[in-house]
Amino acid sequence: MIRPLRSFASILVFALVAGIASCGGDGIVFPGDSIPTSMTKVTGDAQAGIVGAALPLPLVVKVADKLGRPVVNQDVEFLVLSGGGQVAAGTVATGSDGRASTTWTLGPNAGSQQVRAQAVGGEAPATLLVTFDATAIAGSGSLIAALSGDDQTAPVNSSLGDSLVVRVSDASDNPVEGVTIQWSAVGGGSVSPETVITGADGRGATARVLGPTAGQQSAQAAADGLAGSPVTFVHTAVASNPTTLTEVSGNGQTAPAGFELAEDLVVKLSDADGNGVGGRAVSWVVSTGGGTVTPVNSTTDPSGFARTRWTLGSTAGQNTLTAVFSGIPPVPFSATGSSDVPTKLTLQSGDNQSAPGGQALPNPLAVRVTDANDNPVENVSVSWTANGGGSVSAPTSATNALGIAQITRTLGPTPGPYTTTAAVSGLTGSPITFNSSATVGQPTQIVVTTQPSAAAVNGVQLAQQPVVQLQDAQGNDVGPVPGRTVTAALLPLGGGTLGGDRTKVSDANGLATYTDLSLTAAVGTYNLRFTSPGLTTATSNPIALGVGAPSAATSIVTANPTSVGAGDPSTISVTALDGGGNPVSGVTVSIQASGSGNSFGQPTGPTDINGQTTGTFSSTSPGSHTVTATLNGSITVTDNAIVTVTAGSPASIAIQDGNNQTADVGTAVTTDPAVIVRDASSNPVAGVQVDFAVGIGGGGVTGATATTNSSGIATVGSWTMGPTAGSNNNTLTATVNGTAISVTFTASASAGSPSVVVITTQPSGNAQAGVAFGTQPVIQLQDNGGNNSATSGVTITATIASGPGGATLSNATATTNGSGVATFSGLSINGTVGTYTLTFDSGSLTEDTSDPITLAAGPAETLQFTQQPSDAASGATITPAVVVSVEDAFGNPASGTVHLDLNVPLAANATLNGDVDVDAVGGQATFSDLSVDQTGNVFNLPYSLDASTSGVSAVQSSNFDIN
Repeated sequence: MIRPLRSFASILVFALVAGIASCGGDGIVFPGDSIPTSMTKVTGDAQAGIVGAALPLPLVVKVADKLGRPVVNQDVEFLVLSGGGQVAAGTVATGSDGRASTTWTLGPNAGSQQVRAQAVGGEAPATLLVTFDATAIAGSGSLIAALSGDDQTAPVNSSLGDSLVVRVSDASDNPVEGVTIQWSAVGGGSVSPETVITGADGRGATARVLGPTAGQQSAQAAADGLAGSPVTFVHTAVASNPTTLTEVSGNGQTAPAGFELAEDLVVKLSDADGNGVGGRAVSWVVSTGGGTVTPVNSTTDPSGFARTRWTLGSTAGQNTLTAVFSGIPPVPFSATGSSDVPTKLTLQSGDNQSAPGGQALPNPLAVRVTDANDNPVENVSVSWTANGGGSVSAPTSATNALGIAQITRTLGPTPGPYTTTAAVSGLTGSPITFNSSATVGQPTQIVVTTQPSAAAVNGVQLAQQPVVQLQDAQGNDVGPVPGRTVTAALLPLGGGTLGGDRTKVSDANGLATYTDLSLTAAVGTYNLRFTSPGLTTATSNPIALGVGAPSAATSIVTANPTSVGAGDPSTISVTALDGGGNPVSGVTVSIQASGSGNSFGQPTGPTDINGQTTGTFSSTSPGSHTVTATLNGSITVTDNAIVTVTAGSPASIAIQDGNNQTADVGTAVTTDPAVIVRDASSNPVAGVQVDFAVGIGGGGVTGATATTNSSGIATVGSWTMGPTAGSNNNTLTATVNGTAISVTFTASASAGSPSVVVITTQPSGNAQAGVAFGTQPVIQLQDNGGNNSATSGVTITATIASGPGGATLSNATATTNGSGVATFSGLSINGTVGTYTLTFDSGSLTEDTSDPITLAAGPAETLQFTQQPSDAASGATITPAVVVSVEDAFGNPASGTVHLDLNVPLAANATLNGDVDVDAVGGQATFSDLSVDQTGNVFNLPYSLDASTSGVSAVQSSNFDIN
């Protein structure tokens, strides 16, 4: 019963496949399916993340068709709409689940950001899109900075008008909320609050109350770990309204009656916190004694101090005055006018000193004031006068407790004698004269004492050489100071060359004398500059520089053109220049050249005002020729011109390389074709355009226009054979541009490497399962152009391209011979009857598919009773009719004539009647008229039938009885 079950299973599978197809199941695509109609967000929407960071979840969308099935390979474009971030992949194709995804890195700005996903391409409608939203949160704080409130001014102990404000931001300048700021006051006063937490705008603020001390105060805002911390705010505290006036110094002094006190009277105006108040007027009022003050009214300085000078009254005794500021108690001062009266002025020290001109004497000048008893008198004012120039350190000075007054004397700039007088009106010995002398100082500057020639010739020594002198700061000649190095230079710097010995050493008189200086430069006006370390530089008067003699080193030879054909002239220009590069007129010139075959047209006259003259050069000898010139018959110019003499016009073209090659169709020949172009004298001609053009064969070229090189050779970029194989069936012509000069290359195209498998003999259109095709397939390898490719040893494999499932092939491989032909032998299909196509493939070449093959059942292989014989009466027809199925080796219903035989048991006698030879129809033989005539059955044993057909072993039925 095995065969009937297999047949039933095959029928069941076929029915299930048909049923699935009728229901539109997966794998069966109908018109209108797989067209995207919807897009939904799967994950990634409404996330939040740190600015500049990737979101934790990917953005995932699903694209489906109208039945909700996933659409595969649909492009989805992810685009950042706002926020300035980026997605990892801009366009993503959906997978087998219809999903496409990417990752989203947020932009640098905190707040809402957005990305759009849209299906693009194919049949996707333009409206198929979704939008993802995300919230970018500022990162951790990285910077703290002052925002406002710096550089304010207010009275001491008062609040600043504006709050102090800082801002905390992340690396992208987004405000950062929740950062703790510690505020502190520096220099007194307070801040409130001292601890602040930044808000959503990243700001933290506090109020500042200044301390009691006037001047600069500050406050700081600090946050751990932030760049810029601490932030310092600077304030200025100014004094408040003055409340007190206090004595500082100058009280209780003593001086002779009628004399000025030695010390200033000083008071301080302060506010309630002791801060000095500046810019206020204090009045000085003499109370007793009849003296005077200078000034009467003085203004407090920024520290609150005010001062004056007090001259006592003429009467000995007590003197008083008060310092007054309106609304504040005054400050009293007292002084005593002594009865000792100065009578004599004498020279104490400092006479007969010397120093360099313009400098101070080493010791002060001092006088002494005494009374009639030769006692020193203190606080006597002495007047000082500098005679003959220079100065004194103060016009007056007061005597000290020893009766001595002194000053410092600075001499005038000119060497020689100077005097200084000290005087006190009415005293004996007044005035006193001090004598001193000024000497020459150390050298500080250089002065040109002998100017160089006002006019000079290029490269010729100056007729008058310069001499320079060392002087002190006062302009005095300094000597002897030998050994100082003085260096001369040409101005402007870089404008030319100063020849000769430019460095000299000063002699015993401070003189540096030059002997051989010369100027080499462009015609014009120049100066000489003289320098020495530590001394002020000196510059000479202008020097007008004129043209010198022609120079071999600077003169110039040029050629135009620098390349000529054989026998063609080149103009040779000669410019005569002096050593400074100035043109020299009136110079006779002759030209010469290297090489052979040269001809010259010598200049017809001397150089013009531009120093120029011209001649010609030509040569019949190709190559490089060096042209130079001789000036005035003896000066050979070191500069020269190179003239290249080239070959003449092209006269012939010949194949240089690349003829008679062979290459695969559609491929380039190995050696690029090259030609050589020559002139009438067979010289290679360079720089000639050669045009390459394909002739027969239909191939192609690259670099079709080429230019001959220095050897006269032009090479095509490449030459590709046409699509047809053949001998000498491709030509390429090279033509000299614009002429009839040409040459032709020939090449053969061979079939290319195999790329296609072609069935040249189709397998039989009708075949039996398991039986070799009557006509076996023949395969040919071909290249891309359809040319047969003679490639041997390629294995061709046949596979089933279409047909009922489960079938296999026998003898499914063949190998190509030397002509690229593979002929199969014994190829057969082993499987269910139906229509098949076969594919022939080498594994790397383009395959070919056969025509349809109708497969019929093969030879009978198995027999099976599908309807067993039933018990029956002797001579009666056995019903239902006995049925025997016939199948080939693959379970296909087969044909054949089935024969039945009766198996008679022991001791029985019976005959099988009816048609015992029946042809199978549709794989079944039905025996409708069988009967058994039983004439005896001693043991009453059962009967059975044997079924057989040609070439198949007989099978036995189940037992049955005849009654």
